[in-house]
Amino acid sequence: MKLKTGEVRSVPSEELNQGLVLSLSGDSSTDLSGSNITVRAGGDTPSEGTSVGLIAEISFPPEIAAIALGASTGNVNNTNINIIMSVFSTPALFFSPSLLNFSNENPGVNRTANTPVILLSVGGVILADLNQTINLTFTALVPDYENQTCVFWDEDDSEWSSDGCHLVLEDLETTEMYTCACDHLTNFAILMDIHDVTTEYTYNILSYIGCVISTVCLLIALVTYLWNK
Repeated sequence: MKLKTGEVRSVPSEELNQGLVLSLSGDSSTDLSGSNITVRAGGDTPSEGTSVGLIAEISFPPEIAAIALGASTGNVNNTNINIIMSVFSTPALFFSPSLLNFSNENPGVNRTANTPVILLSVGGVILADLNQTINLTFTALVPDYENQTCVFWDEDDSEWSSDGCHLVLEDLETTEMYTCACDHLTNFAILMDIHDVTTEYTYNILSYIGCVISTVCLLIALVTYLWNK
């Protein structure tokens, strides 16, 4: 299954006022059929085993509640807010011409989204230019790749954009988990440079062969020189 389809959670506004954490866990980030979404208050300590099989996690700041309800001057208690979370296990639906051009201009390097793509909606309103950032933690689809960039899908330009997002943390022990901070809410992922191992291996072999040939030619020239001296 490529998509964890729009799971809706109705959250009391008083809980969202404390901040909220959504966690998606499962056996595989490429097959979401058996994955599960859990919700906890921002101040709560994660239960034991929560991080096991973690695919993605989103931390909402308390600021979200008032904005979602449009109730900066009203009472937000006793009201539920719908949170919709969808997750794509592959970025194939988000075609980016600029990434394709980059890969064409850099043989052996495929710059692409290397995490699941997370789609979020809170209260059905547009959330942008937040004072408190939304933190998103991702598990890389393929580990050990470089040049991580936190991005969102800009629907107007049909391109990935890093505006309003930045990388704040990576798991140095596993090189598999990364955390982004964004000041708005839309579709998120992390771009990485995925190198063609086969191409690099071929280049290394050719380099070794070139060195051997150069050494042999040098030895032949030296022997010829000494023989004729």
